[in-house]
Amino acid sequence: MKKILLSILLLALLPLSGFAQGFIRGTIIDDETGEALIGATVVIAGTTNGAPTDLDGKYSIKADAGTYDLQVSYISYETQTITGVVVTDGGVTSIDVRMKTEGDLLEEIVVEAKALKNSESALLTIQKKSSVVLDGISSEQFSRNNDNDAASAIRRVTGVSLEGGKYVYVRGLGDRYSKTTVNGADIPGLDPNRNTVQMDLFPSNLIDNIIVYKTFRPDLPGDFTGGYVDITTKDFPEEFTLKLSGSLGYNTQATFNDEFLAIEDGSLDWIGLSGDQREIPAVVLNNPILDPTGGNPDVNDQLVFDQTSSFQNSFQPETDSPFFNNSFSASIGNQYTVFGKSLGFVTGFSYRRNYEFYTPAENGVANQWSQPQELGASVLLADRLLNDTRGTETVLLGGLASVSLKLNTNNKISFNFFRNQGSDKTGRFQNGLALSDDATQGYQTITSFYVERVLTSYQFKGEHNVEKWNNFRIEWLGAYTRSTQEEPDLRFFTFGFDNTDPNNLTDLQVQPSVGQIPSRYFRDLQEDNYNGKVDFTYPFQMGNGLGAKLKFGGSYLYKEREFRENQYRFNSRSGVLNSFDIERFFDDIWGPDNQGPTAVFIRDAFEPGNNYDADQSILGIYAMVDIPLTERFKVIAGVRFERTDLELTSFNDSLGTLDNNDFLPSLNMTYNLSDNMNLRFGYNRTLARPTFRELAPYTSFDFIGDLLLVGNPALDRSIIDNLDLRWELYPSPGEIISVSAFYKRMQDPIERVQNVEAGVSELQEVTFRNLPSADLFGVELELRKRLDFISPALKNFSLGANFTYINAVVDIPEDQLVFIRELNAFNTDDTRRLYGQAPYVVNAFATYQNNVGTLVNLAFYVNGERLSIIDLSGNNIQERPRPNINLSISQQIGRFAVRFSGTNLLNPEYKFTQDYNGVEYIFRNYQLGQTYSLGVSYTID
Repeated sequence: MKKILLSILLLALLPLSGFAQGFIRGTIIDDETGEALIGATVVIAGTTNGAPTDLDGKYSIKADAGTYDLQVSYISYETQTITGVVVTDGGVTSIDVRMKTEGDLLEEIVVEAKALKNSESALLTIQKKSSVVLDGISSEQFSRNNDNDAASAIRRVTGVSLEGGKYVYVRGLGDRYSKTTVNGADIPGLDPNRNTVQMDLFPSNLIDNIIVYKTFRPDLPGDFTGGYVDITTKDFPEEFTLKLSGSLGYNTQATFNDEFLAIEDGSLDWIGLSGDQREIPAVVLNNPILDPTGGNPDVNDQLVFDQTSSFQNSFQPETDSPFFNNSFSASIGNQYTVFGKSLGFVTGFSYRRNYEFYTPAENGVANQWSQPQELGASVLLADRLLNDTRGTETVLLGGLASVSLKLNTNNKISFNFFRNQGSDKTGRFQNGLALSDDATQGYQTITSFYVERVLTSYQFKGEHNVEKWNNFRIEWLGAYTRSTQEEPDLRFFTFGFDNTDPNNLTDLQVQPSVGQIPSRYFRDLQEDNYNGKVDFTYPFQMGNGLGAKLKFGGSYLYKEREFRENQYRFNSRSGVLNSFDIERFFDDIWGPDNQGPTAVFIRDAFEPGNNYDADQSILGIYAMVDIPLTERFKVIAGVRFERTDLELTSFNDSLGTLDNNDFLPSLNMTYNLSDNMNLRFGYNRTLARPTFRELAPYTSFDFIGDLLLVGNPALDRSIIDNLDLRWELYPSPGEIISVSAFYKRMQDPIERVQNVEAGVSELQEVTFRNLPSADLFGVELELRKRLDFISPALKNFSLGANFTYINAVVDIPEDQLVFIRELNAFNTDDTRRLYGQAPYVVNAFATYQNNVGTLVNLAFYVNGERLSIIDLSGNNIQERPRPNINLSISQQIGRFAVRFSGTNLLNPEYKFTQDYNGVEYIFRNYQLGQTYSLGVSYTID
């Protein structure tokens, strides 16, 4: 692969001045639909030098240097002539043409030579002519908003919000109800606890556009309800392009802060890989671990000493002073004629290193049973009150290589490779009170956490057009993706101490009664995805003379996951490790000369049930028709069948299975009220499957989220019936006004709830379960408009806003409702909001852009509060709204551009609370500070 990429790079940098001729290249599209026209004829007027357009609507003509007129013709379309097309030696002149059908024009038009490069307008054209409800965002908008990755970009799409800065929520529904693909290929998520992909893995400089489908169509996967997100990576350009960019950012809480908590570096941390410094020591991995206090004659005290002391790297995070946030990216692309065939490529990479830090922050747990009291108490009592300090260093490295070969005008094959790798290094310190047993009990916990995530994908695609069969189209895709997540040497250390004297922290003890004893975790997840699909499209003519399409095909997805966890805990004969600080933890190790009651030794805490293997296969078959009943009324109808087989086996033989056959009907209708106004209606059925982790019956501790997470092998899939109604107006290119309404009836929705069977625990134990049903209703409003309609003086200004309101209600299960009403003296409703659902999402922006390269963009974003944890007692934990304002200012200076940006300008609180009897109790509360960055880019295109 390295040799291939090097060869491509060398080809790209060949001097173009050596060519004796130049090229005229471009794309011919239907002005009304935005679709590529296959087989249109493009010639240099007065000559026979020309070319037909291929299956992408593209053409390429070689010509001597000079000035020409270009003539474009296509059956049933008006011929167009483009004058003054200049060709230079070794250069490429790009001419894109929109063709109008006969009857729209009375005579041949002559237009000036001008490339149509407004990708935002092109995306709105796709949206306007789409058979389903969709929204999207283009690379042009990424640049305008200074969005570095797909996560920061996609939240600007109507009805889209993010959880944790990376997980997509569409129309307020949780990430389980969204699906993300790259170029149409299924991509596994890297977080074992989630149902979707982290969007911050995809650098924006490698993306052409992101489209969010909000209604189902049979040729799309059936496992989405909120939205189906398709990320399209960059295709090769018409001519040589090169872009280089870099930036430095200052975070008000992290940059150059001497109190920043960091963990020690590995040799490859700077590129997002862990290296081998954090691996399980060989003396531990290759020898049995025996309990020296169990009277086993086979115990080797020297081996116990060697194994225990091999973990002597510190539990304690260090303090450091981080450098600026920094990012760099580069992309290059070109196309050539090789053996008479058109060969194009694009390749690029992106690197980002950021720092986040907060202190002091609040962390607490409150409930109604911390201390003896009467039922129906008017207040909650604290289990835990902690001050929280955390530092995180994030590295993300992404790369893309794409090569396409056009065998002829009707056949094209492509290969895409991309790899994203990243890591989070987190040091955390919490100190305060653990009140569940003793009001004087101090609690101190220290965490060193490293996670590495890698996503590697290979995609092969083919597009074929059979002219003699009425332009019968065949599209196929084969993809292999491997995702891995490693958590090597996750360290957790908890002390208890007497808090009667807050200035005396010398009598620290490791006590199982206070918190988990010191532990080291090694977790490793690997998932392989094999994805194949084929689509056939047959155009035909209706009896009314209008063109229609029959589309059918199938897909197959096979997933295979392996999850392993090793855990080592530190014990003593007495069970209590007295009077030492964390730096002296290994001063008293069990060995040949030390077998005292407080001598430390390691114990293998391997849990068979915490390790599992899983596989899932999904076979999909579909058929659909796209029929224009009249010139203005179109119907798209069909059905998709999906067969699901899933099996999960843990090491203790606990099983989770799915065995389902699902028919998913779809009906979408579009009525053109006028040439720029649509009315849409849709009904469809979709589903949401539980993830491997949700089915896996083991308990894991989320050190960052402070939760005990338990799987449930009895989960079933959710079935959702969807209704959509949308009115949309496109006043002019790049503008839209739309109003949408939608309703969803959900059977067996899956929620994350406190485990009823676990009862009360100091740490929240959370599991998953199906609820009987849920109803969701919502409306969406969108406006995107230039202000020149007010005054010509405002021609450089534009405004945009979108607003989504969602009302999602579920019935509280009877067993929980009875418990809540017994516990609370005041009335309790028998319904609540759906887990993870935000009641509203708001996006707004104001843009100024002039013809001398100045661009100013101000963006605002906020979503309503969401249920973060469904509590056993009804005291649910809510994630509060976080209004956010970002500012970006850039100036083009020739091929250079200079950009200043400010993000998170309001510095809102990341606030999670419980409300009880009118009082707010803090579960978690922190701020991440503002970030100001300055960047420069250089572009050749």
